Amino acid sequence: LNVYGDDTIRYTIDTFKELKLEPLYIKKCLLQVKESGLISNLGIKAINMIISNIEEITENDYANEV
Repeated sequence: LNVYGDDTIRYTIDTFKELKLEPLYIKKCLLQVKESGLISNLGIKAINMIISNIEEITENDYANEV
């Protein structure tokens, strides 16, 4: 997030826990890391697993639960 994010905020473990970041923002950053060519095949596999579990939640999703 510190390298590929467009925020001026620098994240640490503590600040990351405090902030409620948009999952799609994190997904965007992970896709940029993956496409950079700077990460190993094992890292790409881990990123793919994380990305596959991130999805957008809309108001309609909440309406179905009520």
